[in-house]
Amino acid sequence: MSNKFFLVTTALHESWQKSSDVPILLLGEWCRLFSKKKEWQNCNITVVPYHWDNRRKLYKDLIYINKLYQKLLSHLTIFLNKYHSTQHQMEYWRIIIGPWLSAFIVSLYDKWESINYALNNFNIEETLIIESENSEYVPVCMKHFDILSKSDYWNHSIFSEILIFLGFNKINKLKVNKPRKISVQEKRETPKNKLKNMISKATSLFSRKNDYFFIDTFLKPLDVLKLYLKLRQVPNLHWNNNLRIRSQFDCQKRLKIKSFNPQNKFEEFLKKIIPLQLPIAYCEGFKEIYPIAEKKYRTKSPKVIWTSNSFSDDDVFKVWVAEKVEKNNSILVIGQHGGHYGQGLFSLTEDHELKISALYLSWGWTLGHNNVIPFGRLKRKVCYDNSSNALKMVLSLSGTPRYVEGIISAPLSSQWLIYYKWQEKFYECLENQVSKATVVRLYPNDYDWYQKKRWVKSFPDAIIDNGNESLEDCLETTKLFVSGWNSTTYLESLAANIPTVIFWDEEYFEMNSDASSFFSLLEEAGIYHKTPESAAAHVNSIWNDIDGWWQSNQVVNARKIFTNQYIKTNNTIDDLKNLFIELCKTKSS
Repeated sequence: MSNKFFLVTTALHESWQKSSDVPILLLGEWCRLFSKKKEWQNCNITVVPYHWDNRRKLYKDLIYINKLYQKLLSHLTIFLNKYHSTQHQMEYWRIIIGPWLSAFIVSLYDKWESINYALNNFNIEETLIIESENSEYVPVCMKHFDILSKSDYWNHSIFSEILIFLGFNKINKLKVNKPRKISVQEKRETPKNKLKNMISKATSLFSRKNDYFFIDTFLKPLDVLKLYLKLRQVPNLHWNNNLRIRSQFDCQKRLKIKSFNPQNKFEEFLKKIIPLQLPIAYCEGFKEIYPIAEKKYRTKSPKVIWTSNSFSDDDVFKVWVAEKVEKNNSILVIGQHGGHYGQGLFSLTEDHELKISALYLSWGWTLGHNNVIPFGRLKRKVCYDNSSNALKMVLSLSGTPRYVEGIISAPLSSQWLIYYKWQEKFYECLENQVSKATVVRLYPNDYDWYQKKRWVKSFPDAIIDNGNESLEDCLETTKLFVSGWNSTTYLESLAANIPTVIFWDEEYFEMNSDASSFFSLLEEAGIYHKTPESAAAHVNSIWNDIDGWWQSNQVVNARKIFTNQYIKTNNTIDDLKNLFIELCKTKSS
């Protein structure tokens, strides 16, 4: 620890060392934006190793975080009931604050461990903190928190709070005249959005006595309409809108929060920071939300409520559904909304969805959960014509935020760079005729990794798809689909019977024991590979006769068994109708 360093915690260049006298210590790769490479490439830089590169530590930390989450949820239930003069059960508050609380604990613990590793292993001479007010980066609601937690400003603020809390005093402070305000972008009042609002208001007026309520199901609006009619209900169509809260942050009142008895230094920090970071929607603005929900969702006593997405960041819906579940005993049904579910070794998001739902509609798996029904995929089916003259191969990229906000058995934070190198290696190993026919489809959310700049720098002649076209439309004209991330995309291609090759590093994509046997079938058939070199070699070998490989008995059987487990497609609107009718009978009996 003889070398002295200047510590940099984020990509905000205002907080970087201006002179070159002291080497720079970057807390993580998230500090180095590829778009700013000219500004840092000649600097004397050392990067702190990422603590969760040790996946055993990640799993151990996950167990601790789960226990801490439950403890904090219990204490926040007591506080919020007292604050709002209510007597709601813990499960009520789990529905409302659970997604935020889980993401917040993970985000802070990740930062806490990164800072501690740096302080314990490097001689840090100095750092620079951008000063901010307590209320400057307080989330208004869950959607706002999701935006803040991905921003350099919010993360810089939290890193700074940790350093100060730990007693690190080699700090220079920088005042910014005009602090950057990070807010939820308002939806534009386009003719389409106006029409949606009119339809929502009109249908809600005539659906007060409905037994069923559906929102964000991933069914097409026409199919939702058909389902309501088959259930002999007045159709009730809704779309999410941004939440506007008038209440302001009240620091003095928040500081009276007595959340829990800390057992270690990190929990002491949490006790200090939670009162300052609890979203306004759950504190000062909570009483504004239910009247909004009652006005928007006019169904008084639904027996069944079904969503595949609104349970996460739609605070108006979460407050409304928590009330209906607690007071009316409504049955909350959640539908699977993407890949990785039922396959990964761990996922906090999956755990939360299973805990709050009375019934969970998976795409085929159960994993022994009593509340899971292997119903099948509910999204629009891809219309693939294997007799078409499609010539392109699609290599689909994926992404993850630079700053961690959840734990899942997939690359986290800077581990994305390891994943990305695998994609480049795969492309490098393709024969010339194959790479010329390959379209590289960028992930729609870039998270400031600058996928396109990176790819074009390495492969100037590559064909790039910016990801503006829907996945379904992209798949309809694809000769061969390739994915290097365990997510939704390859499940969609397999379900559509599109020739598919997948590959990833099992060190970062840990599977549960049930899933391992199914992936072994795909591996034996040449669909799944454990290295980019193996995947590329296989693609090169089948390129001139892809259909011959895809239609072989081994591949056909492997695909059929796998899709039946993870993305069944034989469900119908009538199947949904019958399922919900049976649920209603169960509730009435």
